[in-house]
Amino acid sequence: MILLTSGWARVGRRRGAVLAAVICLVAMFGAFNVSSAAALGAQCSGANAKGLGAFLQTRAQRRWTGKESGFNGSSNAFACNGSQGTGGKPQVSYVPVSSTTALRAWGAEDGVLHTKEFGFPVNFLGTDIAPAGPVSEPGTMLAKMKAALGSDVVVVPVTQTATAIAAHPPQLPAHPACTVPKITSVQLQKVFSGEIKNWRQIGTASDSSVGGDCDQAITRIVRDESAGTTYQFKHFLGQVNSAPLACTGKEKRTWAQLQAPFGATTETSPNQEWPSNGQCQTGEGKVTTVSGPGAEGEIGPLSYVRENAGTITYGSLPEAQQAAPKQVISVFNGIKYSDPESGEGEANCGAAKYTRPAGWESGVNVDWSQVYGSDPNIGEAAKNAYPICTLSWDVAAANHFGKGVATTVHDYLAFVVDKEGGQAAVRHIGYRDLPASIAKAATAAIAHI
Repeated sequence: MILLTSGWARVGRRRGAVLAAVICLVAMFGAFNVSSAAALGAQCSGANAKGLGAFLQTRAQRRWTGKESGFNGSSNAFACNGSQGTGGKPQVSYVPVSSTTALRAWGAEDGVLHTKEFGFPVNFLGTDIAPAGPVSEPGTMLAKMKAALGSDVVVVPVTQTATAIAAHPPQLPAHPACTVPKITSVQLQKVFSGEIKNWRQIGTASDSSVGGDCDQAITRIVRDESAGTTYQFKHFLGQVNSAPLACTGKEKRTWAQLQAPFGATTETSPNQEWPSNGQCQTGEGKVTTVSGPGAEGEIGPLSYVRENAGTITYGSLPEAQQAAPKQVISVFNGIKYSDPESGEGEANCGAAKYTRPAGWESGVNVDWSQVYGSDPNIGEAAKNAYPICTLSWDVAAANHFGKGVATTVHDYLAFVVDKEGGQAAVRHIGYRDLPASIAKAATAAIAHI
């Protein structure tokens, strides 16, 4: 596990004017439930807080918790650099794990808190898998988390980014290096289902001949753990092909079925499974090798592909920029090939369409699980748009923690979602600002901490 801790601070509100403004704003939404929120102290008066969550947020959390443009260094009105609010500088830190590990810690799998397993208090979560509801339906993730926490659940969109495809085509002896600079969504789906077995079968390969520069089997490199990035990527693959897949067992499963973050009866979740030779049935034939590099997080697979020809993987743009920038390829968007990065390090997700879920105005127990940003044909709406984008969320409790921790978590998240605060801090390292309508929903949620 990678351990990342940095000085987090509180995302403050000026408890007078700003808190009043927030209350007025939420009153406009028509659902400010004062009884569900924790009592808060003055801005920047809170205790230290720690988060646990998605690797996708690692680079963002480093910035947000940092002392330069982050919570403890920014001059933004919502920060805590010593000059805002009470002048306090509460620290916030973040430990990256998979999204499902974080959700399980707060009972999303079995309705029981598992925070003691980490040896430190977990005051908020980061996840690329929004906990599903409705909260009123027993057995849903939101219902289990509410029961485990004894508190309403606050789901806050904090950023958006692209899922990058990193490819390292073969470099065969006595041959020029094969190149595959781009790929269609249809062929990408066939590569990760194992249906396209050889690099020369990809339409943009520099040599499609038998025995040529690109004539080598493809090796798919995937995440070992049940990861949020995998969950989002499989949703995109399912948009391209919703039919049952070969080599997924006796009862052929779809990409949607292979998304499930937790396993019903086994330690391995469907989200960790891919079409594989071990699950091929009679007449289905073999598929390409699928394997993980034996390391948690996105850096492991991306670094493996960077160093090993004949491999392909996926990962969040912020991690791909660091681990495999030269291997990132373009993906067809229905009109043209587009890059995951739009320039100056920003994710090419400005055209992604996110629909706010029903009940977003209430701010608590909101089910964001069906809100996706991917669209294989996004180019029809914006010709240069990248087709694989996603939101990422932080999850807090309305009234599970004491005043000190609640104050800091509230203040920190208020800083994170502010356009000139946390959003600006990560704008050029692979993320993109939240759309205005999503930022409005985030603000409504934060008011309930």
